[in-house]
Amino acid sequence: MSMIIGIAGTLGAGKGAVVRCLKDKGFKHYPTSALLRGILESQGLEARRETYSVMGDILRSLHPAGPIAIQYELAKDESQDIVIESIHDVPEAEYLAARGAVILGVDAPLEVRYERIRGR
Repeated sequence: MSMIIGIAGTLGAGKGAVVRCLKDKGFKHYPTSALLRGILESQGLEARRETYSVMGDILRSLHPAGPIAIQYELAKDESQDIVIESIHDVPEAEYLAARGAVILGVDAPLEVRYERIRGR
């Protein structure tokens, strides 16, 4: 694997836009939401923001880096650059950084984030 980028940021900040730019540059995307959705659906649970949060907390109780550690393990043998989205706490960022990842923090003004979230 050449380069690892971890994406962190507030809700509605534009993390997805950053990921799209990186994908256009050839990065392979590892979204934690897809991982969590797969786990939830395999258990017959509805995949939505609240259940993502609960499942993420369960995974973090098993390993401090939780879903980020799982995504890294899935991606670590890739020969192309990867982007892992979305880091939710410090242990997740530290886990990736210890493995050579660059951590990008994405944010936007409150008003912009509010409008984006409201539009969803």
